[in-house]
Amino acid sequence: AAGKDHSLALTSTGQIRAFGEASLGRGNVPTLTGDNETFVQVAAGGAHSLALTSSRQVQAFGDNSDGQCRNLTHAPLAAGNGHSLILASSGQIRAFGANSEWQCDVPKLVGDETYAYVAAGGVHSLALTSSGQLRAFGS
Repeated sequence: AAGKDHSLALTSTGQIRAFGEASLGRGNVPTLTGDNETFVQVAAGGAHSLALTSSRQVQAFGDNSDGQCRNLTHAPLAAGNGHSLILASSGQIRAFGANSEWQCDVPKLVGDETYAYVAAGGVHSLALTSSGQLRAFGS
């Protein structure tokens, strides 16, 4: 995963390796608490990162000046410059952090439609619906 000034790599054994700018905690990789727990997904943002464990726990680390770091239980996840997106198992998106360009204003869904995938950029976000529609929000 590539952030603004740092990158994260997920190893085949489920460990995280951090590279690049380590200030603000970006390089301080969280530790696992369970015996057989591993990391299964990572996302790197502007100055923060998110890591998903095999038990579906989201561990956030780095700069939290906009409230973009929250430890929750969900997946998959995405990190923008100052915001984070987490896709719940219900198909709903939880967005938090900076919202200066409306990058956290998730579009409303119609009927039984759910979200299937999320991605985040600098100050924009993308979400793919269960019917294959791409929704973009932010700048």
